Amino acid sequence: MKTTSLVLGLIALLLFSCKKDNDLQPANNGNTPNSFTFTQLYADKDSIKLSTSIVITAITTGNNLIYTWDVPLGVVNGGLGNEITFTGCCAGDHLIKCKVTNGVDTIQHQMNMYVKLP
Repeated sequence: MKTTSLVLGLIALLLFSCKKDNDLQPANNGNTPNSFTFTQLYADKDSIKLSTSIVITAITTGNNLIYTWDVPLGVVNGGLGNEITFTGCCAGDHLIKCKVTNGVDTIQHQMNMYVKLP
């Protein structure tokens, strides 16, 4: 009888003191430590007048991200983070690209900004 009670006691202790793997929650809400998202490039308009400026934002989540902006024509202020101010220097379509990396993965998005004559 003592042996049966001892075995049942050990089984009960194991059942109530240990969590199942699927009960454990990762500390970072399911994201791997280096994960990030880059949803889109955003500007509140898709065209501007010549010599006017617009803020373009890379919509991202994550830590320690590095942004590389590529704007062949136009004047760009900023560019070290997720936001630039673009000023159209000549009329026409301007392809604006942004590449984001966390040192492991890289995602790139692009958008077209039309610069029109005043």
